[in-house]
Amino acid sequence: MNKVEIAIDTNTLIEIEKNNKDVISKIDKLELNGAEICITSPTYSEYYLGLMKLSLEKKEKGRQRLDKYKILNTTRNSSKLLGEIKYTLSKAGTPTPVFDLFIASIAMDNGAPLVTQDGHFKSIPNLKVIMI
Repeated sequence: MNKVEIAIDTNTLIEIEKNNKDVISKIDKLELNGAEICITSPTYSEYYLGLMKLSLEKKEKGRQRLDKYKILNTTRNSSKLLGEIKYTLSKAGTPTPVFDLFIASIAMDNGAPLVTQDGHFKSIPNLKVIMI
């Protein structure tokens, strides 16, 4: 049986790395129910950007933690989805950061629910969101 992929947003990844017991417990439950926890390539980039201000040793430890996750990448279809999402949200007057649009479109393309703490993801049509 294949595991169900679940994408975690950057803010969720940060909370895991901060050792937030509540967030870790919720992620553990997802894994116990057969989920494979993944990150999108923009999540990797966004998190790695935060590592830039750290010492070389801390940056390397952070990178090693990032490398433990399966990465979901952009495709032609996710690129189309991003354009459609951006258009829909712009028409509705709902600005959304571009990193979040990439994260959402890649999660959707992979059929992966997105675990996040950002409520604005709920305004993206057809995105399965798990708020924690």
